[in-house]
Amino acid sequence: MIGVTAAASAFLYYGRGEVRPALTAATVLGALFVSALGAALSHRIHGRHVQKLFAVLLLTVAGQILYRAWSGG
Repeated sequence: MIGVTAAASAFLYYGRGEVRPALTAATVLGALFVSALGAALSHRIHGRHVQKLFAVLLLTVAGQILYRAWSGG
């Protein structure tokens, strides 16, 4: 359902000229490459390691958000 909604929105944004095709193409190609890489690595990496990596990522993002909130910018 999310994909259907996103596709409909993408056509609307493109029709209004708010989509930069080169940036969009680069993003799509990057997402396809990384998703294929993730699928290939999923059989080799233990789920516990993925959880730890995700926790580090979330803590990093939370730290950036707090820093920006407290520094005013």
